[in-house]
Amino acid sequence: MIVTASATAFPGEPVTTEELLSATGHRLTDSFRKSVAHMGVGRRFVSVRRYRDYLRNAVPRDLTHTTTDLGREAALSLLETTGTAENVDAVIAVTNTPARPMPGLAFDLMADLHGLVRRDAHVFNITYSGCSGFMKSMELATSLIESGRCRTVLLVVSEVHTAYWPPITQQVDSYRNVHRSGSADDLARTHQATAALLFGDGAVAFLVSADGAGLEFGNFVHLTNDRKNDAELLRMNEGGSASPATFAMPLYEMDKKVAVRGLDYVRRSIAALPDAMADRGQSDTGAGEILIHTGSWKIVSRICRDLEIDEADERVVRSFEVLRDYGNLSSVAIAVLVHDLLQLERVKAGLVVSFGVGFSSTSGAFTRRSSTH
Repeated sequence: MIVTASATAFPGEPVTTEELLSATGHRLTDSFRKSVAHMGVGRRFVSVRRYRDYLRNAVPRDLTHTTTDLGREAALSLLETTGTAENVDAVIAVTNTPARPMPGLAFDLMADLHGLVRRDAHVFNITYSGCSGFMKSMELATSLIESGRCRTVLLVVSEVHTAYWPPITQQVDSYRNVHRSGSADDLARTHQATAALLFGDGAVAFLVSADGAGLEFGNFVHLTNDRKNDAELLRMNEGGSASPATFAMPLYEMDKKVAVRGLDYVRRSIAALPDAMADRGQSDTGAGEILIHTGSWKIVSRICRDLEIDEADERVVRSFEVLRDYGNLSSVAIAVLVHDLLQLERVKAGLVVSFGVGFSSTSGAFTRRSSTH
């Protein structure tokens, strides 16, 4: 399975972290502001009009783009550039932030691509799979192609996180202080304000083919809920059948053990990759580039220390740059990294490590192919 082409879509102009802190600073403690600095996010693209004013509760929520809008823009750009729409045998759509619960994103995209993509194409929705959703979709695309059922797959990954966060209307303190002496309401405000400053919006579309030049992916390994309680590390309870949310903003909660448990998942995934390659009759050609899901600077930095790789090493530096320039994009983060590397002929091989909501990790290896072997 080879990723042969890609295209991106981002909403409007990026908004810097400094601008957001300036707009909401009077409601943020010094301790919280310091914690924001440790996220490593310099800016992000947002789909909420006048996001700075919205976060300080000066204007109502007004979206410029939905998840479907961004996914459609990326897909149309890709199909128009490559002229391959009629060859698409399957459409896979990935998101954690759908514009609506039903129909799924892939179905909405099929409607938007009417007249371009065949109506009898295979269609799959991968929704609420967290930050590893893109890699899980890559394995699905690989299976479809290796089975002989498909030769060309359109894979679209799209997120609009900023639509989920409420304005910052009360004082917000850091996790460190809230865990010591704060209330449940204090913790909820910290969760929401942290997410508003950590996440960004965007979409990437890929053509995945049975042959051609590009990046060949495979050797996927998984680890999910190694400990039973890991399922609660990252969660959003409102909006499901157990707790339907109609008008309120759902609360995205992050357990303080996320960084430590995430590091363990990464460590074990990387250790499992050589065996996965051997099972497919492939040799370990060296790590090359290492694409790490950009959860936060602290998490990526810890992974680099564990791998004994300097943060400035060219094998990992792009992960830090994507976090800095786009924020945490959840499922789109690794997709942006793959899109970037597809354009860089110097990159010949590498590893991809993703982990997040579930709690689940899906990782794999890639090599550059100049033509079908």
